[in-house]
Amino acid sequence: MPSVGLSYRASDRLTIDAAFLYEHIKRSGENRLSHINGDYKFNLFIPSVGINYQF
Repeated sequence: MPSVGLSYRASDRLTIDAAFLYEHIKRSGENRLSHINGDYKFNLFIPSVGINYQF
């Protein structure tokens, strides 16, 4: 799972964090109940931001 992140200290008490995750998933399978085969491909793009303030 490739991911990247960074932190920025805006002041002594405030930190801003950001991250990004990318994952490509590809799989094949058969549903046991219906006996239908399928190929599945999808991409996940998950960004995140966090803000931390210390009182």
